[in-house]
Amino acid sequence: MATTNWWDGGLPSYNTNPVTGQVDYLSALSPSADIANAANTVSTVGSPSSIGGINEWLQSTGIFGSTGADGMKTQGWGSPALSLLSGLGNAYFGAQQLGLAKDSLASQKEQFAQNFAAQRKTTNAALSDRQNARVASNPGAYASVDAYMKQYGV
Repeated sequence: MATTNWWDGGLPSYNTNPVTGQVDYLSALSPSADIANAANTVSTVGSPSSIGGINEWLQSTGIFGSTGADGMKTQGWGSPALSLLSGLGNAYFGAQQLGLAKDSLASQKEQFAQNFAAQRKTTNAALSDRQNARVASNPGAYASVDAYMKQYGV
């Protein structure tokens, strides 16, 4: 088996078959017993009951609820508190969205008014030019430009 671990900073050593003299390169890749034992001990190090008594504290404060000696389960105050915080957050963000929607509506109204004014100006200019051309071609046959614009202008 390999005697020097590469993670310790050394180069791996390989086993050599004493009969054939061949080097077993796979011997450095197989885990040693120390590594297997270390993997087994890691799983118990981070358990919640061993982290400064946090698990016991959470149970004693009633955050998650408990089960009585008679088997009756009681709901803790943690879930309703989280629901309350969630509801308050949703109300706050809803108010923010309402403000953004109002700003968006005001902007759309302003853009519509500007577009309508530009279209009205363009349409009235075209109607006035057309009536001017009619009056210029035959002055007595058509109404004046002012009378025509009062009747048909936008």
